[in-house]
Formats: sequence, structure tokens, C-alpha cells
Amino acid sequence: MKSVIRSSTFGINRPGTTLSRTQPITNGILPPRVDSFLHRQLDTLENIAKVNDTSKDVYSKASTQLFHAPPVSISSFVQEVQSAPSHIKRVYLFRDTNKLNVVTSDDAIQDVILPYGFDSKWLLEQMVKKNISFEVFDTAATQQTFLNNVFGVADFALKYIIVMMLVYFIVSRVTGGVGGPTNIMNFSKNQNAVEIEDGDIDVTFDDVAGAEIAKQDLQEVVEFLENPEKFVRVGANIPKGVLLYGPPGTGKTLLARAVAGEAGVPFISCTGSDFIEMFVGVGASRMRQLFTRAAEISPCIIFIDEIDAIGKARSNSTGMGNNDEREQTLNQLLTLMDGFVDNPGVIVIAATNRDDILDPALLRPGRFDRRIFVELPDLRGREGILDVHTRSRPISEDVDKRQLSKMTVGFSGADLESLCNEASIYAARLNSETVTAEHFTMAFEKITIGEKKNLVITDEKKTLTAYHEAGHTLAALLCDNYDTVRTVSIIPRGSAGGITAFVPAEDTLDMALITREYLENRIFVALGGRVAEEFIFGWDKVTTGASSDIDEVYKTAYQMVTRFGMSRRIGPINMERLQNQDEIEEEIKRIVDSMYKKCYDQIESNADALHALATTLVAKETMNLDDIRECLTDYGFGHI
Repeated sequence: MKSVIRSSTFGINRPGTTLSRTQPITNGILPPRVDSFLHRQLDTLENIAKVNDTSKDVYSKASTQLFHAPPVSISSFVQEVQSAPSHIKRVYLFRDTNKLNVVTSDDAIQDVILPYGFDSKWLLEQMVKKNISFEVFDTAATQQTFLNNVFGVADFALKYIIVMMLVYFIVSRVTGGVGGPTNIMNFSKNQNAVEIEDGDIDVTFDDVAGAEIAKQDLQEVVEFLENPEKFVRVGANIPKGVLLYGPPGTGKTLLARAVAGEAGVPFISCTGSDFIEMFVGVGASRMRQLFTRAAEISPCIIFIDEIDAIGKARSNSTGMGNNDEREQTLNQLLTLMDGFVDNPGVIVIAATNRDDILDPALLRPGRFDRRIFVELPDLRGREGILDVHTRSRPISEDVDKRQLSKMTVGFSGADLESLCNEASIYAARLNSETVTAEHFTMAFEKITIGEKKNLVITDEKKTLTAYHEAGHTLAALLCDNYDTVRTVSIIPRGSAGGITAFVPAEDTLDMALITREYLENRIFVALGGRVAEEFIFGWDKVTTGASSDIDEVYKTAYQMVTRFGMSRRIGPINMERLQNQDEIEEEIKRIVDSMYKKCYDQIESNADALHALATTLVAKETMNLDDIRECLTDYGFGHI
């Protein structure tokens, strides 16, 4: 029986490191890849190789005990090889070492160290004679296999830890923090709802100015909460819901708080976005919890701000475009407001800037019965709002609130609060003990036309800007039906190199009825800057400073033709629905050309006034209405 030389069945078979299982020894010569000094002495052995299998458990033992088996002397090993019968079961040879691993019949593994110069050829012949099988392993490959196993386990453990940490982070964020099952059970609760009990609301109708009509409508809600028997006796039903809608900053939230403050009832506030989550059904659950809590402390007010987040009109599509979570939340709100379950004493007040997109089922009688438009304050309303916001501020005696009210046409309550705050900031910045009229003027200019820029402007640019702004000013003064010029300046503010500020007429803003003459005058005034540039410097010297004016001219003319029916050629037809764009563009060009020619002729006729305005602007840089009046008294504009 011949001995065996073979490679590991479990190692990494890399070229040049191990013997191939299918590559036998031919003519007693090992493959050139085996370069150990021990194996090179086998070149005289012939036909001693045959392939057999090594069990995995034996190899595993050998690989794990490779460097810590107890050593045996070479003499004892040779004696055991020559003995009959031999107790040696198998011998493992390792390349690039002088070490052997000997497996005995009782599966004990021992090391044998071959001394330098030992006749390994003779030893192998003796092992062949005694039919002792031996195997060849690559020490580096064995070590690499062990390291690969170690690093493989470490890599898997690291990836597992990273994945688990990521899952833990996501669950913590979704459930609102750390806490395990408790937070998961509370996930559907509305954590953002704010409840204010009786007496905690110090806001009343006296703190709300500029919304007198809205306060009158809401006064009935207050009376119902204070004395519901008064309405029950005559069979009257108070509205279950009140929808406050209007421009941003008009005080809708403040009005809702004032209702609760006047009636002295609990106030629960939330926003529409509080009910929208990525999981379907959470919003509906939060809505039920909200009404359940309100019923427990009724009578009370539920205030839902930005209700359009959940109340948008439902679509008929059932594909990717719909939002099941939002629609389920809306359905739950509809049921709770007017369904099988009655919620006596609970009044829902909602606010939105987009009432036009709300679902019709939400606006029908029985739900939001009453819709109250909260409009921008008029002159008296703005004065009242200024009184409210200046109560706690040290206002100087030179501040004329009536004049401020006239200056701030179109301002909302939030804008007026910002105006007072900016004026106070200017006063603190300038170390003033009181807030003066100058501070309010600076704040107004910052809000409307931007902060001043400290730029170095050349005389040439100053002159060009002065004539441009003087053109706007003169064009406005030549119109009978247009806004009043308030300030003209050549100081850069915001993105503008100069500014001409106007005060809109109060009746034009309040009535929302704008005449064709007013719109034509808007085009006329907007073209004044470009016309003045062309008239003074020539067509080749006109600048890009009129770009925003040209945009305004086109938008106004387009609306006149397509929306307002103010074109004699086309007539009172809504052209926005038609596709005849060429006819629209021709009519727009006709209107603009006629206004440009009219503006050029009038500025040319009043060239002296234009030069006077521009010269004064270069000298003063900023002019108010009194300065303009004084400058143009000798040119026939003393009436302004």
C-alpha cells in the first residue's frame, strides 16, 4: 500500500500555495509549486502517491492546534515509525516549516521538530513502508483561512449592529423618542394639541382691532357658550362649526382665542398637519381622541388652524395621486361634526387662507355652518391695531397714528405689528428712550422698499437713476386717477437701484373696484421711467432698470384684454379660455404703444419739471411729498 500526498479539502486553493487534488505525483516528482525543503527530497520516490479523503474533523483539529500541540523528540517519533504495530495514524506536513503534526491512534496531536540537516528522504521512505499516510498543507493558507473566518464573523457582526441601530433609530423617530412599547401604543395620540383651561386665556375682543364685522358674527358663539339655555328655549341651534378665512395675517387665530377668552371656556388648538402621518388611520384616531377629550370638558372650543391640510376637496381618482390618510382623517372629522355621534357644547373653529379648495361636504350646513371673511383692516381698523400694538411701547408725542394708518394702506394686522416692532428696534439701535415718528418712517421704508445700501454711486449713475425715478413721479402727477406719490429716492434698496413709492387710494383698495382709467394710468406711470431715459439720453442709452416696470406693464395689459374685457376691439370676452394668442398679443401691443406715446408726449411737454425733479433728487437723494410739492410749485403742480 502506498502513501498519500494530497492537499487540504477545506483550505483556499490558490495557485502556488497548495497541491491540487486532481494533480498526482508523476515519476516521483512533485509539482513545482511545492517548494519546501522537505518536499524537494521526494524527487527519487516513484509511484508513492495516491489520493484519499481527509475527514473534516481531523483537519479542523490539526488547524486549530497547529501552533500549540505538545512537542515530541525526533528520536521518539522515529522509534514509533519503526515499531510494529505503529500507533501513528496520520502525519501532517507543513510547507515552509520544519514542523510535523502527528495524529496518534487515539486522536492525540503532537508536534515533531525536525533538526537541521535531518535526512527527510529516509523518514518518508520509512513512513511509506509502514503504510503511514501523510498530507501536505500550506501554513500561510491555513493561517489565512483562520484569519478569513475571524474577519468574516467580525464583518457580519458589524453589519448586523449597523442594521439594528438603523432600525432602532427609525422606530424611535416614528414613535416620538425612546420608550419601547409605551411610546408605540401612544403613537396615534396627538402630541401637538395644546389645551388651555378656564381663565388661562387673557385675550378678549378688546385685543382684536380691525375686524369689527367678524367680531359681531362671533359674538353669537360667545353668547351660546355663556348662556346656551337662551337659544335652546326658542329652538335655535348654534353653528357647530365656524370657518374663518381671508388673507394671511388678518388675525384669524387671535379671533378664535378671543372667543374662548370672552366665554371663559377651555380652548384646544391644533393644526391640520398634526393629523397627517405616513401610516393610514393615525390621523383619524387622533381626531377621535381630540373630540373625546373635548366632550369631557365641554363646553369648549376646538381650533384647527390651516384646516386645508386635511380638508382639501377629495378627488375621484383611486390611483397614486390620492392620499388615503388625509381622506380618512377628513371622513372622521365629517362624522364627528355631524354624524351619528352628537358632541353637544363642542364648537369647532377653523382657519384657512384657501377656502376655495375645501371639500363641499365640509362646508355644508350642519358642519361649518358659518363662514366669516376676515378682511384686511380699513383706515379706522389700522388705527385701532396700531393702538393695540403701541400700548406697551414708549411712543413719542410726534407719532401721528392717523398718518401712519394712511401710509399703511393694504397692511394686515401682522404687518402693522411688524412695523411697530421694527420701529422699536430702530429706537434701541439709536439709543433713543422713545419710539419717534422718524423710527416709524425708517421701519416703513424697510418693510415696503427694503433696507438702504451703503454703496458708492458715481455721479453718472446718480443722474441716470434720478431721471428714471423723476419720470415715474412726473407721470403719476400728470394722472388724475392714480395713487399718491409718497417717497422717491435714488438710494439703492433691496434689489432696486431707486424707488418711487405710492400710497394707494383707500376707496380703491376697500371697494376692490378698479376702473379702466386707473389700469391705463398704471401702465402710463410704469412706462414713465423708460420714457424719461429715452427722452434725456436717447434710445441707445436706455438701461435695464425698467425691466420690472415692463413686466408690470405686460401683466396689467394682459389682464385688461383677457380677463377684464377692457379691449374695445375684442369686447367683454374672457379670452383666458380661448387659444387665439395672436389676437391677444396684438391688442396688448396696441394698448402699450398708445400709452408709451402718450407718456412721451406729456413728459416732453413738461421737460422743465422733469429736469427740476431730477436735479433736486441728485442733491437730496430722497424726497417726500412735501419736497416734491415745493420743487414743482413754479411748474404748475402746486395743487398736489
